Amino acid sequence: MPKSLEAYTVLLTPEAGPRRFRRIGCYIREMFPPAVYVPAGIAFFAAVYFCMQALERPGPLTISPRAVAGALTTLLLLFLLRVYDDLKDVETDLRFAQVGDPRYAYRSLVTGRVKVSDVALLRWIVTAVLVAINVPLGFSLPMLVFGIVMLVYWLSYRWFFWPAVRQNLLLAFITHNPTLSLALGLYAAAVAIGEFGSTARASTVLILLIGMWLPLSAWETSRKIRTREQETEYVTYTKLLGYSAVLLPVAFASGSALCLSYVGLAIKLSWLFPALLFAAAGVLVVACMRFLIFPSAAHAKLQTYSELYLLAAWVGLPISIVCHCGIRLRP
Repeated sequence: MPKSLEAYTVLLTPEAGPRRFRRIGCYIREMFPPAVYVPAGIAFFAAVYFCMQALERPGPLTISPRAVAGALTTLLLLFLLRVYDDLKDVETDLRFAQVGDPRYAYRSLVTGRVKVSDVALLRWIVTAVLVAINVPLGFSLPMLVFGIVMLVYWLSYRWFFWPAVRQNLLLAFITHNPTLSLALGLYAAAVAIGEFGSTARASTVLILLIGMWLPLSAWETSRKIRTREQETEYVTYTKLLGYSAVLLPVAFASGSALCLSYVGLAIKLSWLFPALLFAAAGVLVVACMRFLIFPSAAHAKLQTYSELYLLAAWVGLPISIVCHCGIRLRP
């Protein structure tokens, strides 16, 4: 039996009991570290929700139980995306690890520290919790959008029943993460509309959603940049586009900074917010240009710089809105 197939068979073996929960804990810590993703998920929802509230209603921001449910849903949807990605890519990840790709060799699913059956169980648990959170909200716009998001996520898990998607990096970009983060933004917007009524600033909201999606696009493309010596079987943007692929995260971060600065201007936020955005985007641009001019394995590590910009955008926007408007809890 081939080594990869043998490993896959072992990973599929179910095992109940406390050890399963320890393995699930290992998976969460490694693939979805709470210290990173919990603040990021909540900040993403808060950015959209607070921004729409600030555009529609003057005075202090409010947080309702529906908003808390929306933030938790956004966080769990991000986690569900991670779970779906690992379930559908497990055979591919094992193959990449077998040929020595360092980004896959030590993953918990590949090494056997976590079993596929553990992640499959997580999928159903997260799905059940998501439904339990959203059904009590009633059949309204948020519930309708939630159902659409769940359907689209499930279709992405099935590669939209189109084999070409699996083999094409650009098609995968369009049909999977990060583009699916637009669905998260639409869900957050639907929750805000459910709270505050239809918006008269639809164009500004659209610019907001694009501005929140582009940082994740910058992150996704920047982490798939390698030198020719680093390339393996794994398909990267540099394999498809050459070293000019670094212009993708440059364009995404720059576009996001322009979009979110426009939104900040519409809300009348302090100049500190766009200054923070352009400073963080500038750091990423400089790092990308350094790789383009002086390509090396050390200069190819662009993911950290894109994460810096994502932090400035996703966390900086809600904090800036809270500082500008104030906040209070609402039952």
